[in-house]
Amino acid sequence: MRIAIVSDLHLASDKAETSFRHPRRIFLRFLDQIMSQVDMIIVAGDAFDTDTTLIPYARKRELVRAKEHWADILATLSGPKVQ
Repeated sequence: MRIAIVSDLHLASDKAETSFRHPRRIFLRFLDQIMSQVDMIIVAGDAFDTDTTLIPYARKRELVRAKEHWADILATLSGPKVQ
């Protein structure tokens, strides 16, 4: 079994500074290429970066925004090969 591990993406909302600096289309192409070569992808920790605000209790809102902003990457990482 071939397994790929993806971690530390730090995806933040479009309103926040993010440490994810890869062009979206290139990263999606990379994911497609990896998915065609492995049996399973494991997403290990720090997928989202919600520590982008100093406002108390705002992290949940940032998580929702990040999920909306990166919906295409999340859709790719929600396939049957992904754990």
